[in-house]
Amino acid sequence: MGSCRVRRLGAVDGLVWNVLAARWQGNLEQLRDYMAQHPGTVPAQKDGALGRWVKTQRRQRAKGKMDKSRVDRLDAIGFIWEG
Repeated sequence: MGSCRVRRLGAVDGLVWNVLAARWQGNLEQLRDYMAQHPGTVPAQKDGALGRWVKTQRRQRAKGKMDKSRVDRLDAIGFIWEG
């Protein structure tokens, strides 16, 4: 894809280049909202998609497979790593 086309597509509102990163960010925002409403807690796996996402984040970090920037962003919202 040419640089002109890339530039033009980049100007389109809402265009997402990295769907997985955007999905992760969306889950992080949902978790931040959840934690604001329920201080000191995170959703359990049985609580649906967000709870399963929380379990996945814990597992990824425990295996050493989580990018440091993601760990830092979760730490910044007070993520509870043990659970």
